[in-house]
Amino acid sequence: MWPERKHDHSGPCGVRSRKTVPDAISYTEINPDKSPTIVLLHALCHSRHAWEEVVPILRKDYRLLVVDLPGHGKSPMSDLSHQDYIQALVDDLDKLIDQTCAQESPWVVGNSLGGIFSNTVGAAR
Repeated sequence: MWPERKHDHSGPCGVRSRKTVPDAISYTEINPDKSPTIVLLHALCHSRHAWEEVVPILRKDYRLLVVDLPGHGKSPMSDLSHQDYIQALVDDLDKLIDQTCAQESPWVVGNSLGGIFSNTVGAAR
């Protein structure tokens, strides 16, 4: 398991939870001073907690941004149509990466739906 804190508070082990883009995507940042960064995107009907077994391994060497996709976990649901939702989410993920990873190009990793979005974001960058 991995610790989580309320929004915008630094916690033990460099854990912070935040919302961004504006308030469209909630994420947990782990090890904000480490590099390189890995952005983790979960599957449909999951949340950032889907990565609980992976985070303890990755946190040893990486900065992690563990995302709740819109309508999952702490991220609000989008009211956009299906096609508009996909493009808006890709745009929001791109903005999140720009806001949080200005000095580097992170690895974007996902499973299932998160994998589709990681490939789409990667192709757009």
